[in-house]
Amino acid sequence: MVEIKHVDDASEESRAKGIHGPQHFAGLNRRLRLVNPIDLPEPCRDSVNQQYAFYVLHPSEYAGWFAKLRDGRIALDVVVAPDAAKPAESG
Repeated sequence: MVEIKHVDDASEESRAKGIHGPQHFAGLNRRLRLVNPIDLPEPCRDSVNQQYAFYVLHPSEYAGWFAKLRDGRIALDVVVAPDAAKPAESG
């Protein structure tokens, strides 16, 4: 998950997200590693092998973050819901 912040956003909420967001997702990843996929309904079994990450990005961090993404130091597995891939209808 990537949360994009405004250049002037130095709010306490954003700082807290930057601290607690990665901790939350690390805990989620630990719990997922303990799950046996056979114990889940079949449609959910593939999702247990996913790992999650959380980033709070400010404009000054874009270049470095995207450089890491290009170099493979950050890996993303993006899935777009079928309805999200359709262009919006104008009316």
